[in-house]
Amino acid sequence: MTAAARVAPIMAFVHLAYGFDATSWETRWRDGTLLGINERLPYGYNRAEDYGFKVAYSKDKAETLVEKALRYAVRLLLGFDFVHAYRNRAGILGADVVWTHTESQYLALGLLFKILRPRRRPKLIAQSVWIMDAWHRYLPPKRWFYRWLIGEADVLTFHSPLNLARAVQAFPGQRCQLVKFGILSEHRAAPTRRRGSHVLQVLALGNDRHRDWTCLIEALGGLDGIEVTICSRTVNRRVINRFGNIRVMQPSHNVELEKVLTASDVMVVPLTENLHASGLTVVQEAASFGLPIVCSRVGGLDSYFPDDSILFVPPRSPQALRAAVRRLQADPDLALRLATRAQAHLSESGLNSLSYILDHVRLSHDLLNGDAGHPAQAGDKAQAIPSSDPQGGRPRDAATGPGGQHAAFEDPAARPRPALARKP
Repeated sequence: MTAAARVAPIMAFVHLAYGFDATSWETRWRDGTLLGINERLPYGYNRAEDYGFKVAYSKDKAETLVEKALRYAVRLLLGFDFVHAYRNRAGILGADVVWTHTESQYLALGLLFKILRPRRRPKLIAQSVWIMDAWHRYLPPKRWFYRWLIGEADVLTFHSPLNLARAVQAFPGQRCQLVKFGILSEHRAAPTRRRGSHVLQVLALGNDRHRDWTCLIEALGGLDGIEVTICSRTVNRRVINRFGNIRVMQPSHNVELEKVLTASDVMVVPLTENLHASGLTVVQEAASFGLPIVCSRVGGLDSYFPDDSILFVPPRSPQALRAAVRRLQADPDLALRLATRAQAHLSESGLNSLSYILDHVRLSHDLLNGDAGHPAQAGDKAQAIPSSDPQGGRPRDAATGPGGQHAAFEDPAARPRPALARKP
């Protein structure tokens, strides 16, 4: 292809929270202090550069104490980090499309657009995580303010069909989309059969607000034949100290974390009710490491993994959690089948960080090409649009509304799909 025939790349700006600067992320990734299975650059958004995009990340400004205090004060007042967005306004306004990772970023961009009213505004793909969990608790003035800002988004994206369905009800006229989150797929450790005679090593990871450490401790604390390792900053150590079979640690390097993972027999993900697939990253990492998984059935996680791959238990039930762990302890063959099926499902579903990024690529093409299916433009009822499997082009999921009815969907097959040929 000649230089004259080469199409200019689409400029995508990834606006992340302060502290997720691509340079510092890559430094931590290289020295092993960025824990877990991670991409070289934040969340792998840079992979879009293989598909005709030029990707830039938001930058963290080195702050004085006064500047930091000011940014925190504004964040406390508004509920999101407007100062960080304002500092990155040149990159934001110079882009064709902006991708955000949580509501803290897209609410800030909504306010930025309201204030600056740029003549040429980039398209905004606004990813939500927690906002629908908290929406019913907001006072009416806050809901009005946030709804006003959300109106600046061209599409709202969600990781779970649960918060997607809630958003369709809350934001009539707003385009809403399910975009499933995936992690780097290159890491795989083959599942192995546990020796039935040794003490069962149970692992639990995470710092998220919906981790139910109380349930886990009540379920497994003091049990013979079971040792529990919790890697978290949010667990109450004073409660843990009552039990000799539970320890808390905070790995500071991936070498430490990998040792814990490879020494474990079962991953337990105890969760309270939520709408946003809390615990998803840990579940995917456990499957990648070949561990059988016991997980609370909340947040839409069962839309990512079928029941033949994970032992799902009711939330807030120590008895059910204990029974599930004891079941795996008594049946090593069942544990091996579950771990094998969960890992196979990761591959068969095509769910990984690349599929996640390709959904952003497709959405960006839709928006920049003037997708006629945008409900806000058509004045129709909001639609929840199923994501597509990048391998097979088929819908991955359908969100359900009240009473199990399917939410209104745009048929992805009816829309022209952008070619996603990788650049040579």
